[in-house]
Amino acid sequence: MKNLYLIATFLFVFLPTVALAGTVGNDLSSFLSNVIGFINRILIPLALAIAFIFFVWGVVKYFVIGGDSDDGKTKGKDIIIYSLVGFVVIFSFYGLVNILTDGLGFGGENSELPGIPVVPVPPSTE
Repeated sequence: MKNLYLIATFLFVFLPTVALAGTVGNDLSSFLSNVIGFINRILIPLALAIAFIFFVWGVVKYFVIGGDSDDGKTKGKDIIIYSLVGFVVIFSFYGLVNILTDGLGFGGENSELPGIPVVPVPPSTE
């Protein structure tokens, strides 16, 4: 039954793209650029913010709330470790998305977050 839902979702999402075969290239590339931009500008910072909140909650739970009991310190330490693992996973996902976008040609100046300075790369002299 899961496979039926997966196939139906896939057809529902991609069938209009196939039906518009004359404009597939432009629509698909703009769709992918929008999805990648949404991931880079909205989802990744949101996930980092949530992981940071969990990290701060773990520190508070370790030092303030559970500072006098071993059980409270253990729970706080577990939350801190899970949030740090979350940071690693989120940054790995961010790097993977950027590697794929640059490799497929969807990257560029539009994929960068506005307001963040970029180090210019000098042209090669070869």
